[in-house]
Amino acid sequence: MRQQPEWHSRMGQAQMEFLARECLESMERQHRREQRDLDARREIQNLINRLLESENAKLKAQRRADDLEERRSQVSDRKLRDRDAISELEALKTEF
Repeated sequence: MRQQPEWHSRMGQAQMEFLARECLESMERQHRREQRDLDARREIQNLINRLLESENAKLKAQRRADDLEERRSQVSDRKLRDRDAISELEALKTEF
């Protein structure tokens, strides 16, 4: 009869150890899932940052191109006005 409580005690201990291992393994799996999620979020944030940097660089380049085109247009307009003024001066010279 004495063996039965001892056996129950050992079985109870084995069951507790089993449940403790199961709990620990479950916690480890959960930790790995959370770590994967965190890594994925970091990767997504890195990709977003790279995309934003690329878009900013593209916008800056477009602004520079627009500024250059504006300056070219202003220079071209100035040249046309200068030519017109020279033509008018030439015409006035020939009249006098």
